[in-house]
Amino acid sequence: MINLRDEILIDFIAEAEDYYQVIQQAMSLLRQGQTQEGVDAMLRPLHTIKGTSGFIPGLEKLKTYTHLVEDILKQIQGKGQPLESQATDAVIRAVDEVFNLLEQVKRGQDELDDQNAQEVLTALQQVLDGPVQGPSSRWFPPRVISGQPAATQSGADGRITAEVQLGVMLVKVEMARLHLAWQCSPLAEAIAKADPKYPVAIDLSAVRTISSTAWGEIWEASMGHEVALIGLRPAVLATFQAWGLDSRMRTFADQPAFWDSRRETLNAGEGR
Repeated sequence: MINLRDEILIDFIAEAEDYYQVIQQAMSLLRQGQTQEGVDAMLRPLHTIKGTSGFIPGLEKLKTYTHLVEDILKQIQGKGQPLESQATDAVIRAVDEVFNLLEQVKRGQDELDDQNAQEVLTALQQVLDGPVQGPSSRWFPPRVISGQPAATQSGADGRITAEVQLGVMLVKVEMARLHLAWQCSPLAEAIAKADPKYPVAIDLSAVRTISSTAWGEIWEASMGHEVALIGLRPAVLATFQAWGLDSRMRTFADQPAFWDSRRETLNAGEGR
């Protein structure tokens, strides 16, 4: 049982938010090909998260998962070799999943859902143990967290479309998840390239989960644009609100609600 009134937990969550800024910078280093620098920067905050979560009731799965990720990073560090782009994406997603679990903690979930974490670790293992990396021992034990069989990571088929409708750049995301760079970049690019004279409305009703990294890319791309988000599912909305991203973007339950609001705004402007 997670007790959100526990002073240790309150302090832990506050510190984790600071760690996330460090992790974001480390992820940027990895994307720039600076593998050793990025891994070094990740290890200290992850080690602290692992250690502290071990003292707090209800965070056992977070501790176990973070420990596994930390072990993988140490082995990458020990090899002293740069990662291929696919492996870099997989490592970033695995580290980001630590903070997705933390978001569940912030919501006060009685039991952390580690299914996605299992899929992420399975995908990472497949990449790191693949032929690109050469022969190696397994990077972590087959048993992941809950004792259930590890799920196979399936490809996220989908697309992103953008078109101007009634004076609004409507961007529709037809993917189940937004986690990896190749999934997030097209959306960020569509937002960034939108003509500033058009408000941007992003329909995310088909998306089940969005990582903190993906939200960061959306946030950066939205600078200088009026952005509205449509159809956020509960898990997506919780992530969005947990990191304080609702200070600049409005949310709407569905497209009819958005268009009704848009119509009211235009009518109010005409009445002045």
